[in-house]
Amino acid sequence: MDYIVINDLNVQAHLGVHAYERQIGQTIKIHARLAINASTVAKTDDLRHALNYQQVIGHLREWVGGAQVQLIETLAENLAAQLLQTYALPWVHLELYKPYVMASGVSVGVVIERSQVDG
Repeated sequence: MDYIVINDLNVQAHLGVHAYERQIGQTIKIHARLAINASTVAKTDDLRHALNYQQVIGHLREWVGGAQVQLIETLAENLAAQLLQTYALPWVHLELYKPYVMASGVSVGVVIERSQVDG
């Protein structure tokens, strides 16, 4: 399987169980692997046949910025569903982290994989 990989995308989000987290916002770090058929795209060498990762990044920023959820798990599920539907991807792997959520500098996150057959 071939992938487009997006790593270390930092997005401002208003999520959290505590009201202050949702009010002040916080950074969510996203790593994504999006299944594609690179050989088909490579034959044409044409962006029109490729997954435009700049567009995907723009959508991720928009979707995360507009999310009104408490849990990072919910955000991950919503993002996976939107990516699968919007880009007709067969499979996505998402890692979402709240960097430095603990005073000790620990990051906490969730990792999910979803496919068209899951939905």
